[in-house]
Amino acid sequence: MALDIFDLMRTTNNYELTFYEEPSVQLKSIIAINNTVLGPVLATTKIFDFQSVDKATQVALRMAYYNTYRSALLRRPFGGGSIVLSGNPKKVKNEFYLRALGIYVNKFAGNLFIAPSADLSDEDIKYIMRETDFVVGGDEDFMRNGMPPAKATALGIINGIRAAVKFQLGRDDISGLTFVVQGIDGVGYYIVEHLLQADDVNVIITDRVYDRIKAIQDRVPEVKVVRPGEIYKQSCDVFISCTFDSSISEEEASMLETKILTGSVNNVIYSDNIEKVLQERDILYIPGYVLNGGEIILFDNELSGLGPDVVEAQLNDIYNITLDLLRQAREENKTVNDVAISAATQYIENIAAIKKLR
Repeated sequence: MALDIFDLMRTTNNYELTFYEEPSVQLKSIIAINNTVLGPVLATTKIFDFQSVDKATQVALRMAYYNTYRSALLRRPFGGGSIVLSGNPKKVKNEFYLRALGIYVNKFAGNLFIAPSADLSDEDIKYIMRETDFVVGGDEDFMRNGMPPAKATALGIINGIRAAVKFQLGRDDISGLTFVVQGIDGVGYYIVEHLLQADDVNVIITDRVYDRIKAIQDRVPEVKVVRPGEIYKQSCDVFISCTFDSSISEEEASMLETKILTGSVNNVIYSDNIEKVLQERDILYIPGYVLNGGEIILFDNELSGLGPDVVEAQLNDIYNITLDLLRQAREENKTVNDVAISAATQYIENIAAIKKLR
């Protein structure tokens, strides 16, 4: 590999990185474990054609890194980890591919749990569960009586956005505001659905898949649709990116006409320098990992035996956490990202100290 693996692991504070291949089913996987102080790893899974193992490794390490902070900010008992799988999810996934993944998960002996994601459906999870018990989101009664993980994530993001609106715009409600949603698959769809329930809210959407747009337009014809390349030029109060990490370049950020920028992915901006540029333009940037932990709350309740009916109320924690971080960032003249990482790190260090007590 061209990159220095151990240097990259140190940069993202990951302490374990494993590579596994099962050629009989074309399974190639990279698993990163960032931190287990708070509890077993709740691994986010991503499947894509990684032509470069270097690139896939960086993706795995960054996902694990941010997942640690998501759990810490929410005070939930999960460590940060990730699973990156090779291939087009529409082509490679089948019963045996997924069962092979379940067998591999067993090797972590309960130190890692796998969960549904945009790339792992409920049906996929059922195949994985044939080989491993280390799964969340697999309790059919819990999920049937609760809400989909993508919806829990979306509602948590909405709560965080409400906190941002209160902080940045001095408003207790979102009525009359204009929202841009970039990418309307999964979490993005539920965000749009919820926004449209508010009074006089204007929603502008874009997506590269026409069927996703049509599904919303059929229900709400007045939703404005623009081409993907035009989305950054739309004047709005809140810009919500639901595409992929590091998707917004410095050039695209310079075109934004918004007061608040956030997203469903952990970090939508390409580099930390962009955050400072946004700050200078009085655009409040909130990294997605601060807001997108709704699924963590959902899965924690499943493993804890709590009913799914309490999830929506607990999602309000994201409102309070976000507002506290925003106020602290202003008082200390720091970015939200810096304050969030500092708060999460301090919490982990405190838990680590307690666990050393005899």
